[in-house]
Order: sequence, then C-alpha cells, then structure tokens
Amino acid sequence: MFKKIFFGLALVAAFTACDDDYTDWADPMANGPEGTKVTAMSVTNVAPIQFAELTGDSVQLFQTEVSATDAAFSTTYDVKLTGEGLTESVELKADNQCRVAVSDLRAAIETLYGKRPVERKLTADVTAYINVGGQAMRRQGSTTILATLTAPVIENAYYLIGTQNGWSTATVTDWQFSHSGADVYDDPVFTISVPAPVDENGERVDFWFNIVPASQVAPLQGGDWTQLIGSDIANGDDRREAGLSVKVNGADNAFVQYGADGAKVYKITINMLDGKMYVDALSFEEFIFVPGNPGWKPATAPALRSANFDGVYTGFANLDGEFKFTKHRNWDDGEYNYGNFTSLPAFITQGGGSNLNCTVSGFYMLKADVASGTLEATKIEKWGLIGSATAYGWNEDTDMTWNAAEGCWQVTTTLTDGEFKFRANADWGINLGGTVDDLAQDGANISVSAGTYTVKLFAERTNNEKIYCTVTPAAAKKKVAKRH
Repeated sequence: MFKKIFFGLALVAAFTACDDDYTDWADPMANGPEGTKVTAMSVTNVAPIQFAELTGDSVQLFQTEVSATDAAFSTTYDVKLTGEGLTESVELKADNQCRVAVSDLRAAIETLYGKRPVERKLTADVTAYINVGGQAMRRQGSTTILATLTAPVIENAYYLIGTQNGWSTATVTDWQFSHSGADVYDDPVFTISVPAPVDENGERVDFWFNIVPASQVAPLQGGDWTQLIGSDIANGDDRREAGLSVKVNGADNAFVQYGADGAKVYKITINMLDGKMYVDALSFEEFIFVPGNPGWKPATAPALRSANFDGVYTGFANLDGEFKFTKHRNWDDGEYNYGNFTSLPAFITQGGGSNLNCTVSGFYMLKADVASGTLEATKIEKWGLIGSATAYGWNEDTDMTWNAAEGCWQVTTTLTDGEFKFRANADWGINLGGTVDDLAQDGANISVSAGTYTVKLFAERTNNEKIYCTVTPAAAKKKVAKRH
C-alpha cells in the first residue's frame, strides 16, 4: 500500500520533479525494510510572501507532496534561490515543514536584488533528503516564489527649506542633500552641510528648517506645504537626533537649531530607511595646513581653505612622503591624521604613527572633507597658461615649470593684448582665474597688455592666505657689439 504525504498548505500549482535514488546519504538502503520506497516528490509554490504581514520567526517557502510506502518519514531540505537573469544564487536550509527563517530569506533577497520593497520573483531549486523507515532517498524539484520586502518609500532626492534660504520655495532645489548615487535602498543616507544663519550684523540666529522630498517640490511651489518632513514631536524640536515624520494637514512641525550653540555650520544627515535625522553642529576654522616632508613646519606649510566653514578644505600641496593636517600654523591646537579619514586614495597610506603617507610624490590638488572623513588627491603633472593672449590661443597650453626655490610654477613668454587663465593637466577640470592677487577655481579671465612677461603661479598658500600670481615684464636682453 502506498501513502501520499503532504508538507505545507494546499497546493497552488504543481511542477514536475526529478526522482533520484540517493545511496550515499544517511543509512544504506540495504538496512531498510524490504519494499520501502519513495516513488515521487513534487514541489509547489505558496501564496506570495509579504514581509509586512509576517509575525513569526519563520515562513513557509514552498510545499511538497511525497508518494511512498506506508512508513515513517523524516525530511530536510536544501533550497537554492536565484532570479531570472541573475548569475548569483543563495542557499538556505528548510525544516520538515518547508519553513525557513524570515531573517535568512530577507538576507537572501537583499543579496540577490537589494532592499527595494517591490515584488521579487525567485526560482527555488529544492533538494529533499528523505528517510523512510531507515531507507535514505534524495528527490529534487523546483518552484517559483514571489516575495516583497518591507521598507518605507525612499525617494532619489531630498532638499532643505528654512531660515537658510528665507523659506523660499523658488530656490528650494538649490539646497539638495548629497548622496552616493547607489540604489537608495542599499544606501538610504543623505547629507547636507549648511552655513549657520546670521543676521545683518553677523550675529547668529536660530536655524529653522524642514526637509522636502523630490516628489513634493512641485506641490510645495504650488502652495502645498502639507507633505514636508518635519519633527515627530512638535514644532521647534531642537534635537541632535530626531525621528522623521511627515507634516500633515498643514501642521507646523519644523526642526530648529538654536543660535546659542555658536555653530558655524550644520551637517544634517538623514537615514530614510530607519527614519532618523542626525545634526552635527560644527565650528570649523577657515584654514588647515599641510606640514610634511621635508620641512614639517606648520608656519610655512601649504594651506587648504574651507570657503563655507563646513569642514571641506581644498588647496594645493607638494607631497613627498609623510604629512598631516594641523588646525593652525602650530602644533598646539589639534590635528587631522590618518585615523580621521575613512576614505583615502589608494596611494595615500598610513605612515609612521598617525601620519598620512603619499607613496607617489608630486604636486597635488587636495580636497579634505574632515566632516565626513574623506580625502581626495589629484596629481598635477603640469600647469599651463591658456587664452587669447598666449601663442596658442584657447586651444593649447603654454607649459610652466616648477620653481622649487620659490615654491611656484613659472614661465617666461610673450603675450599679446588679450586674456589668459591657468589650467592643470591640459584640462579644464582644474583651472584658476579671477584677479592676480586672488585666484579661484573657475575664476574670470585675466586681462593683460602685450609684452614679454615672467608669470609665476603661487598655488600653495605658503606665504599668503590667497592663491595668487605675479606677471612681471621680463628684463630686456642687452645687445653685444660685434667686433670687426
């Protein structure tokens, strides 16, 4: 007499299964009662799995039906999950009720597809290890599983509105949170650094704000303020860490950071997956300095500047091995060292002690974001003059050379009436313009009259708070009388 044994709930749809004897698992078949046999196994799907509706620690992943002689069964399952078009797979263990841990299934889906809460279609290849009355068998089958993870809606962009822009809806998109560019469910963190607001006398005032999801920009500009993100407690919530909530029915739930904290900059971080906001009140100085090989003297070291006092410092430095950053032109008032950075170029490693070490010597443009702990370095292979006043116009650089004695790049060249700028590596990604005594990235063209000049670019800020250049008429060569 044969007996059909079901595992799971009612069948939804049947799939053809493979029937294989398995003689090298558990007890040998010879030890089982004569005539004991599993004739077939089918694997079928269950209803779509909604993580939002799960209440226990485990969930039924599939169903099986086994045809066998009348004997006691013990069964375990190996499940290999994959998705259409995917090369990666994840393996799970299921119990004799075809159930897996909810946490394991969630991790498997996130591994294959990420955390986005949309319905995912998975193929489950099931291997059953069946012991029937001491007789070891293996049977295989497959089915399809539909599952939807649980997560809040996370948009691709968020903006700030508040005191810093006079609550102007017209300029709200000028205050966008930055993001890594990854899938927002894999990286739900958005950040923005905002200068602390001051009045007409330069005195600190309170900083009020709300957060605007990208989908709400148009409604907001149309006069609908009801769906902004604000405090989950009350209007005027002055917390460094706060849960996020949606303003509804026009409720006035703005966050605030009071001016008495003396901050110069606020770094605001929102994690849209866990619904939290974190505010760092920062008081960064305008400059940091780069002492290192060979001099190690903060007093004459290159300076990096943070124009917005937000802890993002940029500037130029000649690096040759180990270096660090000081907060002032001395060793007494604090430093930024290797341990302060979590993201570094591959060629910048840890040196002796806490020093940073540049393993590829050269002249660099540095961007040190000490607020987020990231350091970027672009090697400058050459500087050049370019413009209508140069011999090659706007099409090609007039190359400059490094003057180590004066710490500048220089060239002596003949210029015509016209304009010029400086650019690095024959590319406009790094270019300087403005006025000769105050150069800046993407600054205006510099006018010059015709003549032969020695042009020197002082980019390191070693003896000046500004990047500047000198344009000096070259001395005329003396004529030597020929002898007859």
